[in-house]
Amino acid sequence: MNRQPDDEKTSNPTERERMKPTGDNPMAIKNRIENEIEETLRCFEAEAPPAAGPHFYAAVRRKIRNLTPAPPLPVPLGFRRRILVPAVLVLMVVLNIVTAALVSQAKKTEIEAKQQGLAALAEDYSVGRIGYASYLK
Repeated sequence: MNRQPDDEKTSNPTERERMKPTGDNPMAIKNRIENEIEETLRCFEAEAPPAAGPHFYAAVRRKIRNLTPAPPLPVPLGFRRRILVPAVLVLMVVLNIVTAALVSQAKKTEIEAKQQGLAALAEDYSVGRIGYASYLK
């Protein structure tokens, strides 16, 4: 495979001249850049927008006419929206209430167990009764 140097790839001599490094002063470089920008902008202005073919708009109108309306919602979807969604919401509320009741019941049981433990501890160390304190005397 024969590779050509970059200079030989460009066939346009003005392009070759632009690619060569120049030792010009900054003002000349700035002028050259401005000229390239103006040339690029002129290219955009010169190009006409692409023209549509003679049958383009007719084809678009035909496709619009042939569009079918969206099918109506199937019955199961209506059933889901009218019955299942509220049922699921009610189920969620009931489950939340049951969970809250179970958590509060567990906390009450835990508090009662602590109170019983404290009562037993107070009984063991009470001064008026026979307990651990009487052995210390």
